[in-house]
Amino acid sequence: MACAPSRWRAATWRLTCSSSSGTSTPPRASRRSRMPRRRRRGATKVGVSGSMSRSYMRERFCRPSSSTSSKPSVVSMAVTAPFCSSTALVAMVVPWMKRSTVEAGAPACASSCRTATIKRIADAILGAFVRALPQRMPAASSGTLLVMALGGRDPATGDTFVASELAAGGMGARPRKDGIDAIETDVSNCMNIPVESVEMGFPVRIPRAGLWADSGGAGQFRGGLGLVKVFEATGADIMISHRGERFASAPWGLHGGLPGRSARAFILRRDGRREELPSKQMIELHPGDQLWEYIAGGAGYGDPLERDPAQVLADVLDGKVSHESARETYGVVLVSEGHAVDELGTKEYREAIRRRRGPITWTFDRGVDGRR
Repeated sequence: MACAPSRWRAATWRLTCSSSSGTSTPPRASRRSRMPRRRRRGATKVGVSGSMSRSYMRERFCRPSSSTSSKPSVVSMAVTAPFCSSTALVAMVVPWMKRSTVEAGAPACASSCRTATIKRIADAILGAFVRALPQRMPAASSGTLLVMALGGRDPATGDTFVASELAAGGMGARPRKDGIDAIETDVSNCMNIPVESVEMGFPVRIPRAGLWADSGGAGQFRGGLGLVKVFEATGADIMISHRGERFASAPWGLHGGLPGRSARAFILRRDGRREELPSKQMIELHPGDQLWEYIAGGAGYGDPLERDPAQVLADVLDGKVSHESARETYGVVLVSEGHAVDELGTKEYREAIRRRRGPITWTFDRGVDGRR
């Protein structure tokens, strides 16, 4: 495979910077940073898997991003790429972002919800690369990691307690594979906390924890499913710092793939009242109250009507996709009480859906925000 750093530099430069004349000029590696061919071919025991890497730093004046600013800004780019590799790490530091949420200064608070902010930044960066690297970037993942802190006084011991809870959503579908269900992606690596460990250590019961059916965006490759988890207070009042994300927007699908389901949460009080929750709020549970959490699913990739009907059937039998979604979204007609595919009926029904929908001319599908 041919070396790729120069292609990466050119692609990322077009995304981030252009000269005052409107033309893009990608940075070039200095002569000192280039390695002789004979040394590159025989490089071993350096870096990862015997590869060697170098860093390139370039600065260039860019047009201001706002019409209210007349001064050009400097974008510093650091590119580290293994030789003869098709991947590279690109970091961009933009001076005008100082004292913002991304780089907050005193006395701003920057300790709460930072994971949600970081993951949405990762969404934006990956979305930008879709234009530079078509057919290689995945659809959007859930874009969230539910983070909760639960506190109160344990009635069994009389001691105060504080517990943390993490819950992951679905991974976005990839150009050749489905997304993974209920797993951390992008910039965090936490996993879901086992139910047993929470129930053994704190006055909390978790009557339900499992995959959220139909939460993964439909596509030729389906987005990973999000998680549904229920927390019930037992014997004590519990205060909860609730920090979620992706309540108001959905993970975007790619190239005909549909967006993943947005997250949501509500409290089911002991007397039957239901209270819908925003993504971030301090809440209190009394004994018998339940907190229901639905974590966003990953988005789909490619036309759902191109998905193998056998895979759709397998998802239905596994409880990941409903019978209704299999028919109306994937165009798959099931027979024998949902245990077999009607191949002729599926072909005809998919053609009817294509005629109603028309050709796919959009790249992103953001659900309520539209397609473009």
